[in-house]
Amino acid sequence: MKTNAWTLGVLLLGVVAWGARAEGDGAEGGTVSGVLVKKDGATIFVKTDGTEEAVKYRPRWTGGNPDQGGGFDKAIEEQIKKIPVTNRVRVTWVLEEGRRVTAIECVKPEGEKGVDEGTVTEAGENFIEIRTAAGTFERYLPRWQEGGLDKEMLAKIKTFKAGQKVRVEWVYDERKRVVGISGQE
Repeated sequence: MKTNAWTLGVLLLGVVAWGARAEGDGAEGGTVSGVLVKKDGATIFVKTDGTEEAVKYRPRWTGGNPDQGGGFDKAIEEQIKKIPVTNRVRVTWVLEEGRRVTAIECVKPEGEKGVDEGTVTEAGENFIEIRTAAGTFERYLPRWQEGGLDKEMLAKIKTFKAGQKVRVEWVYDERKRVVGISGQE
């Protein structure tokens, strides 16, 4: 049997698409896990494991047009309000004029403190994000001290660049807080 590059490309695309569905993130919906990177009202942006860009999700629309009392699912909106940005979340969604959240939960770490090792994917103004050896994304903010985020830790975070290997020591209060960070070889 003779194969060509086009056939191999189609087969590879099928395998990738099947893999996405196997993880629960298919074309019509599913369940994904990742880091809640931003909230804008009822709209959330989640950087799911295995992706590089955050994906937008909104609650389902219920009750008809706005003038008929329609709006976003109130129960889902309340759940979204309670989850602080930078936490890991599990989102179940369906495709209805965009990705609509049918369930969301905050995925808290097993302990109150720990150590993660991985590769820096982003170092923002007030956070650092890594992809762990297990392939999951984690975001960390410094501790809150004297009316603001720990200035020493903010300065230290800014010394790291995407692609660097790091070891992050953290504690959990309402989110993972970086309390120690060092580069690795």
